[in-house]
Amino acid sequence: TPCVAVFGAREPGASWHPYGPGHVVLRRDDVPCANCYLTECTSEALRCLTAISVADVWTACRRSLEAA
Repeated sequence: TPCVAVFGAREPGASWHPYGPGHVVLRRDDVPCANCYLTECTSEALRCLTAISVADVWTACRRSLEAA
């Protein structure tokens, strides 16, 4: 089942992702803390996740449903 997945930039992008075709991964690697490997965000207030807007998620969901 295709999904829209929101990932933090804790580890390199190829480390975790949905398997198979048709998925959309939202991830922000352009933050200074990308690939921090922290188990708890202590430096950037979850910037890698908060940089992904509700509009980004909504747009990805809409496009995914339209492609189905």
